[in-house]
Amino acid sequence: MQIINHQLLAEDGVTVISELQKLAYDTTVNVWEVPTEYRANGFYVSTGNEIPACDHDAPVFSEELKADEETKLAREFELAATRVNDAVQRHLDSVAVTKGYDSLLSAASYATSANSKFKADGIAAIKWRDAVWTVCHSALTDAKAGTKTIPTESELLASLPTLNW
Repeated sequence: MQIINHQLLAEDGVTVISELQKLAYDTTVNVWEVPTEYRANGFYVSTGNEIPACDHDAPVFSEELKADEETKLAREFELAATRVNDAVQRHLDSVAVTKGYDSLLSAASYATSANSKFKADGIAAIKWRDAVWTVCHSALTDAKAGTKTIPTESELLASLPTLNW
């Protein structure tokens, strides 16, 4: 058996025994052979210390597997992308707060205001938000494609456009 791209494959390398959650580096997958009355494909798959809940004498431990490199790299990218996205959102909100708004969403909501100053702030916030996310998504797309490394929080924030109220 082997794990490839979030799938547990049978010995033939083609038959999918189980679709797996995205696995972290330290995750192991335990495979048990169980009666088909318990699992139609005859396997119980767990991450962690779970054991099959069928008759105590029925399951036979088959194998313990580690995540493959592709799965690990996908998980690593997913965690880094979340970290980067969270940092960008915090930055957007913190800049809006300096202008007296609760968050960027609050500032953007004024784009349709009857008050010309608030309306201008709202429109500027929306344009800036779009420009910031364009830079962020471009950086993540390049990193996923392998043409650049995933930027650190400080590298990404330094590369973002500034808001001109």
